[in-house]
Amino acid sequence: INVRIVDSSHLSIECLKQDIRYQPVNYVAIDRVGVANSSFTSLIVGFGSTGKDALRFLYEFGALVGKTGRSPFYCYVVDKNMSTVKGAMMNASPRVFDSCNSTGDKMVSLYKMDYNSEEFYNNLLKNIAPTLNYVVIATGNDEEGMTLAVRILNFLKRAGHDMNRLRIFVRSYKTDVLPHLHKIRDHYNEDREHIVIFGRQDDIFTYDMIISNALEERGKEYYDAYRALNPDFDEDGTWTQRRHKLKGLSRLEKIGIESQTGAPKFKETFFDRPKCATIDNLQKLRRKETQDKYNALHESTKLFVLDKACPSWRTAMLPHVFEFIDTGNGVIIKRKRKNNYEANPKTVVYEEMTAEQQQLMDNMARLEHLRWVASHEVLGYRPMSDNVPDDQRGCNETLMQHNCLVSWEDLDRESDRISYVNNYKIFDYSVVETTMSTYRGNERKNLIAK
Repeated sequence: INVRIVDSSHLSIECLKQDIRYQPVNYVAIDRVGVANSSFTSLIVGFGSTGKDALRFLYEFGALVGKTGRSPFYCYVVDKNMSTVKGAMMNASPRVFDSCNSTGDKMVSLYKMDYNSEEFYNNLLKNIAPTLNYVVIATGNDEEGMTLAVRILNFLKRAGHDMNRLRIFVRSYKTDVLPHLHKIRDHYNEDREHIVIFGRQDDIFTYDMIISNALEERGKEYYDAYRALNPDFDEDGTWTQRRHKLKGLSRLEKIGIESQTGAPKFKETFFDRPKCATIDNLQKLRRKETQDKYNALHESTKLFVLDKACPSWRTAMLPHVFEFIDTGNGVIIKRKRKNNYEANPKTVVYEEMTAEQQQLMDNMARLEHLRWVASHEVLGYRPMSDNVPDDQRGCNETLMQHNCLVSWEDLDRESDRISYVNNYKIFDYSVVETTMSTYRGNERKNLIAK
């Protein structure tokens, strides 16, 4: 029996997450080497289930490459009951609320405030209006939400706000009021889209959102590429074998190397009586499967940055990243990267690229690292203490600490402290390469790491 628990609040945000038009990258300026040259500023009104999922989404997908580190990110969250609704998420994801921009300003700011109050309009909204890109309204009431959207829209227009990079998202709760909401939305969207209604039942209760395994299948491609990078230390096997092992259903024995992927091959033996899975193993499985799926979800963000920075990357850059070999039984893709792990700093080089193309690839890898860090912070993980011995560094599921929750520059120090990876950065480049290879000619190809 396969039981799926459906959370309409979560699915409503998943709809935004899967639409490139509504991802944070669409609301900033991207330069020729993939750097975001403007800040991303968002406002969330209502910090219930939808508001919390909106913050998780924006925090991860708003992790873009800036001139130094992560580009400026500001999220202001308003709820009149903030003192009673904030505790659970602050406890579950403390790093999200502690993180600061390079200026020292908090990335996420929480306000106990009524959205109908003078304080909301004349203090908060007035102060953030000049850079506001993105508004999510999830008040629990359709008509109140739409009314607030119109008020915010008119306020920003009067303030002379640039409306080209602004969207106001209103959560839908009841189907019977949708026709009324659509009329209001259409009236204010006459010249361009300003107001978006999301979370409609027809959008979230679909086969693709609830039943389809398309995202999981795409996630497996990233996992296979990851396994091939470090075959000597792979102990978890294929996607399915990893799930069985960590759930206490089977044990694995390494018996060779897969010819097509370069990843280890395992013999799987199922236990007569399944063992009780440990909390640490279940947490590890959740973390790893989530990352594989989110690599697939983040494809559209990476492709958007590539298209903005170098519209011709498919012809100008792809041949310098891969060699495509037609075997008659399919296309094998060999990677052309060079891992300069002995350099200082450690680098990954594509020798046929121009300097600007190499810089773009470097920034794409930085983008992936920023996303990875943000996603782990959302899950509740923290940086590993420096006093943890070298032979114990990695991920401690019990303490929820990871040694790679550091800046891009500090990854080299972690690579030098452990024995099983000579350059942590190569994993980020691999994710970027897998994204690029997956979209060669809009067809999915078999991937081999060399």
